Amino acid sequence: MSVSNLANSPIELSLGGQSYKVKRISMSEIFGHAESKIVTEYLKNVQVIAGSLSGKDKLDYLATATKGIPKGGELNASANEYLESVSGMLELFKIGLNKLQKVDDDELNSAFLNSTTEEKQILLGYLCGSDAMKTDDIKQDIGAGSSEKKTI
Repeated sequence: MSVSNLANSPIELSLGGQSYKVKRISMSEIFGHAESKIVTEYLKNVQVIAGSLSGKDKLDYLATATKGIPKGGELNASANEYLESVSGMLELFKIGLNKLQKVDDDELNSAFLNSTTEEKQILLGYLCGSDAMKTDDIKQDIGAGSSEKKTI
């Protein structure tokens, strides 16, 4: 493991023809974000359904629905499923990127969707702290300052 990995120094990655500076994301941040998104979506759906009910039906529904809020293993499985989706991967990219620079969502969506599978694997591997990034797969140039530039 390199010193820059230990220090979580930002690196520059090329994705879809654009260069972006990103930092690794902690596992607690990754799952905290994903789990929060799952629960928020669940509660939004509960609100929509409850809005169409009234009186005792609404109260009964809300009592039952709030008991069904995902938690434990179910929440973990849903979070994993979300993180494996294109939406989840794009969200990880935004989190790692937005620690260093603000980029328009449309630009990020375009860069992500127009990138190769290899570019996505390297980006997500780096963001999540995976050792999937091998020096055989990428060219490493130590740039000015403390950031590394990794070009695909």
